[in-house]
Amino acid sequence: VNYKKVCLHVHRQGALLERRLLQLATFFRKSAWDERGFYVHTAKRAELSRARTQCKGRCEASSDARLLGKALCGLPRHPDSPPPDVVA
Repeated sequence: VNYKKVCLHVHRQGALLERRLLQLATFFRKSAWDERGFYVHTAKRAELSRARTQCKGRCEASSDARLLGKALCGLPRHPDSPPPDVVA
């Protein structure tokens, strides 16, 4: 039970951080065209975008870990009981 709570807390904190990074990135919305005619973001916006992408990936991983832990905790303890559909 504690492991699932920790995973849920990590996921929620990550989601809040991801939202804050998204809001912060709006302040660096200015972008420019380079000499080849490509649209390029500022260095600060690119850095924030990479951080947000990493945060989003870690949020998804923590959610997956929680769901896996939840499925494992729900396994029957008696050997004659059939496994749930999640594990089969």
